[in-house]
Amino acid sequence: MTASGCLADAIDERLLQRFFASAPVLLGPLAPPGRGYCCLDSPRLGAEFVPDFLLASATSAGFRWIAIELECPTVKALTKAGLPARKLADALGQIRDWRTLLEFQFNRRSGMTELKVFMPSS
Repeated sequence: MTASGCLADAIDERLLQRFFASAPVLLGPLAPPGRGYCCLDSPRLGAEFVPDFLLASATSAGFRWIAIELECPTVKALTKAGLPARKLADALGQIRDWRTLLEFQFNRRSGMTELKVFMPSS
């Protein structure tokens, strides 16, 4: 299946999930800079969270991670007022939940009291 065919046929994100799982090299450009990368399909974060993909790159400072949450390509991301539509708001909520879980796990294991999370502006 081609990328354009996948986008045209997708009624939800499951088709996109299968497409990218069969060709993870297409997600490579999203990986953080580093010495190569790996792509994990539907990994578990704790007992309750499952992002669609996790990309990891090895750097001199350790691993850098990118979590990917797919949504249906035919659903509008913004309302007419320019605010996040429901599906986008839900996806952003999932990402905040993942961050909270990962910060908690990191702090618990390292004994740190604060973790600064870098969020690019675009």
